[in-house]
Amino acid sequence: LSPDGKLLAGPTQLELPRTGRGGVPDPRQFVPAVQVWDTATGKIVRSMAGIKSKQFGYGIYSVSFSHDGRLLAGMAKEGLYIWDVSTGERLRLFPVPQPEHEQFWHAPVRGCAFSPKENIVAVPTGAGEIYFVDAEAQVDGQWQLAIAKGHDGAIASVAWQRDGSHLVSGGSDSTILLWKVRRTATH
Repeated sequence: LSPDGKLLAGPTQLELPRTGRGGVPDPRQFVPAVQVWDTATGKIVRSMAGIKSKQFGYGIYSVSFSHDGRLLAGMAKEGLYIWDVSTGERLRLFPVPQPEHEQFWHAPVRGCAFSPKENIVAVPTGAGEIYFVDAEAQVDGQWQLAIAKGHDGAIASVAWQRDGSHLVSGGSDSTILLWKVRRTATH
């Protein structure tokens, strides 16, 4: 849900337009996407597409609204997507490294989470790290603010404390870790 409760976002796949060659239609092609619904009417107000992968498209596995409701983050095999909620425009795709053993299997199912106070996204990885990503950084700029490492395996989910001072992570190593989040003067 968006912070004001007026929008609901969820992952889906959109079918790309089919084009024929020589009168023979192409097979169905899908692209990972997120749809946004108006909670009062139940109607779809926007569809936001990801990138069609050269390999089988696995989709987007989690979404998170920014604290001000302007941005939406989505985790997929390709990395962390950031969309503008008002226009549906895909603003960025930040790559998230995957361990070698995950690169050829199905996409990792991991949740991302926006900070409740600023446009920083906590992104869990298959290597047991959490990336703290500046959602408004330019792709060629300094988007990765910090990396936290503490799990011995993949991290499945992260969640922020309401005041943004702590983050909790749950890993495949059967541990739950509580992190104190501090900002330095440079970040």
